Amino acid sequence: MKKIVILLIYSLLICLTAKTQTINIDSSVTALINMQEDTNKVNAINDFIWAVKQMAPDTAIYMGDISIALATKLNFYNGLGYAGKNIGGTYYYKGLLDSAMKYYEISLDNFEIANNKQGVAIAFRNMGNIYDQKGDWKRALDLYLKSKLIREEIGDKKGLAALNNSIGLLYKNSKQEEDSAIRFHEKALAIYQELDIKIGIAESYLFIANFYFDKEEEYYEKQENNLTEEEDKNKITPDSIKYQKTLEYILKARKICEEITEERYLSICEEIIGKIYTNRQQYDSAYKYLVNSIKLSIKLGNKAGTSSAYSSMGFYYLSKDEYRNAEANYFKALRLATSVSPLIKSECYKNLASVYEGLKDYEKAYDFHKKYQHLKDSLEDEDNVKEMTKLSMQYEFDKVQKLNEIEQQQKDEIQKAQLKRQRMLTIFFISGFIFMIILAIVIFSNYRNKQKANKMLEEKNLEILAKNDILQQKKLEIEIHRDEISKNRDTLVEKNDKIEKQNKHITDSIVYAKRIQSAVLPPKEYMDSILNDYFILFRPRDIVSGDFYWATKKNDKLIVTAVDCTGHGVPGAFMSMLGVSFLNEIINKMDNNEEKITAGAILDNLKAGIMKSLRQTGKDNEAKDGMDMSLCVVDYQNMILHFAGAHNALYLTRQNQLLQYKADRMPVGIGYRHDEPFTNNEIEIFNNDICYLFSDGYTDQFGGKDGRKYSAKNFKDLITNICLQPLDKQKEIMEQEFENWMNYLDKKGEKYEQLDDVLVMAFKISR
Repeated sequence: MKKIVILLIYSLLICLTAKTQTINIDSSVTALINMQEDTNKVNAINDFIWAVKQMAPDTAIYMGDISIALATKLNFYNGLGYAGKNIGGTYYYKGLLDSAMKYYEISLDNFEIANNKQGVAIAFRNMGNIYDQKGDWKRALDLYLKSKLIREEIGDKKGLAALNNSIGLLYKNSKQEEDSAIRFHEKALAIYQELDIKIGIAESYLFIANFYFDKEEEYYEKQENNLTEEEDKNKITPDSIKYQKTLEYILKARKICEEITEERYLSICEEIIGKIYTNRQQYDSAYKYLVNSIKLSIKLGNKAGTSSAYSSMGFYYLSKDEYRNAEANYFKALRLATSVSPLIKSECYKNLASVYEGLKDYEKAYDFHKKYQHLKDSLEDEDNVKEMTKLSMQYEFDKVQKLNEIEQQQKDEIQKAQLKRQRMLTIFFISGFIFMIILAIVIFSNYRNKQKANKMLEEKNLEILAKNDILQQKKLEIEIHRDEISKNRDTLVEKNDKIEKQNKHITDSIVYAKRIQSAVLPPKEYMDSILNDYFILFRPRDIVSGDFYWATKKNDKLIVTAVDCTGHGVPGAFMSMLGVSFLNEIINKMDNNEEKITAGAILDNLKAGIMKSLRQTGKDNEAKDGMDMSLCVVDYQNMILHFAGAHNALYLTRQNQLLQYKADRMPVGIGYRHDEPFTNNEIEIFNNDICYLFSDGYTDQFGGKDGRKYSAKNFKDLITNICLQPLDKQKEIMEQEFENWMNYLDKKGEKYEQLDDVLVMAFKISR
């Protein structure tokens, strides 16, 4: 029974490592709890805790309490040490550093009692990691050096490599002896390469890349601050070659992480690459990598990684002068950094000062600058620097003392060996005399031993019979356990059937919602009656859509709009139905009140209606839902087109020339500049002009051989190339272009998925 449970645990660990199967953690917990209460059970539970610490942290902590209770009962100090280590690691990944420290201290106490030097070294390093995270560099370095002395004593190369990386990172983060940081990382890399440990090599490349990123960032910042106007104009250092040293190492790390499916370090690689592209002002590439970093960190439950990634996303928006988006991301980073990293807090405070300076809120800018300076001063305290230098010197002194002790022990052992050889010579002569007596005794003993051997054979036979009885009992236990597994399997099948029924019910409801949404949109017959020549390319991402089109005719004026609501799927569909309802109401009121129907007035009334319905007043905690849209009012009597846009522009083609009319940079709803009216553009139009209205779903779609967005530039080029074609042919070409763009294979060999609802609408001016 015990062997079967252990095999089950090892199967679980293999599957968790490979990340290719869904694991029934509950059945593994049941198997572990039912094991015989001995040290094997403690060890098996400890292995299980380490394997599931990230995917099921609450289960890991629950099983950890069981392990500690059993190890305490058995006085199994080594098991207590590893239980404390693994539970501490679980809290560490959750970002609960104080709870992690409590269990790391339990781990240290019990490893010391068990005289497990390697365990003591592990505990010192784990505790050092926590102080490093908190910015207490002195205490962290003290613990790292204690761990390093033990690793050197027991010849643990792998542990030494890990410590070299930790110490190097500490020197870099503390801004003390920064040049020492690279030496420690290079030592770690050399050891990991010697041992051929892939994850260690990737970790070292990552830390070296991070070191060079800070150095190169400082270099380019100084270079750009010292440029003359002529040098700045000519761009002495092209963006395409900036941060080459960083990229060299980060790409090496990323390649290994992808090979071994190491997502924690891969998320850091994505973040650093995103920061490089941000500093190069290659914003599309930067955004893609930073989003990937955030998704991976959230998936892993890594608070420190998620906080850092949000901070980098904040800097991305700050670099683009999108101050509100930058502010939102820095506050997300701060909420997580409060419990995991003063360094990230410092960076957030510094950049939030710049954000509020950009927003001209100088009081908040000054407040955050003070917070940044205070935290920076505490992290760079001169006493800490002296203490860290003193610790380094003490470590070297202790190391020399240790070597002297080993040398003296070797001398003592040589002297003991010489004395032993002298004693052996004396014993040899005495033994020759005694040998004859012993020979006689041996002959006599052989006879007696034969008799004893016969008796032992009889006892062995009886023991074998007893063991056969035990095996029969074990067989019965196995059969009972097999029946329990079969029963659990039937229960799972029943639950899966129930889930499938629920999914079908939900899907049927959404399909019915699509019918309702389709009924709200203008029917084709009506569109044909008010538009002479037009096309609508409409591709919802889900069953229902957040994009919608709408058109009507009032007082000999044609009103046409394409709208992109917040979100997609069911939430977007609700917003679209609200939008259609408001548009009908607004046009009817304008008609009844004989109010002049203009595009700007329609958008202003729609914005007021949305803000009132959603109770939007500009407070931080309220819904920010709204719409991006472009709306045209065609006055055929005067051949004038009124256009107003919320984020979405109007493209107009005349013969084969494309004219672009920009939209206001604000949504229909609460947002930046929400108290300002929309601009009403009056455009002179001619027969055969073609107007194009669209959402951002087409241009933002990832695909192509480079895996990038389609982009507005490509979209305008496409319209320019096909604008002389009939409109139904244009729609066909656009649909085929969109399919071809998505059908490129990504790095995993899979086609790109549609990311958002897609809406493109075109109509020809014909009086």
